[in-house]
Amino acid sequence: MISGRPGAELLSLDEDSIWSGGPMNRKNPTTLATLPIVRDLLDQGRIIEASRRLLGGMSATPISPRAYQPLGDLTLDFGHSGNITD
Repeated sequence: MISGRPGAELLSLDEDSIWSGGPMNRKNPTTLATLPIVRDLLDQGRIIEASRRLLGGMSATPISPRAYQPLGDLTLDFGHSGNITD
């Protein structure tokens, strides 16, 4: 995200691997086997059952991820001085 003021910008930096706690594998091992079942249920018009199978068999594990943490802020000061006008 970029915000700031005339003469300087503030960039909020993020990085996908920064979380509370250590790295973890969130891949669900049943995803590949669940996909054709969900497709068949959808073809049969059994939408609610397909939705339940999808959530149970294809959602990342564990379901509740750890808290995301920002990397930090970077301030760019352009050294402008004086009055700012439109």
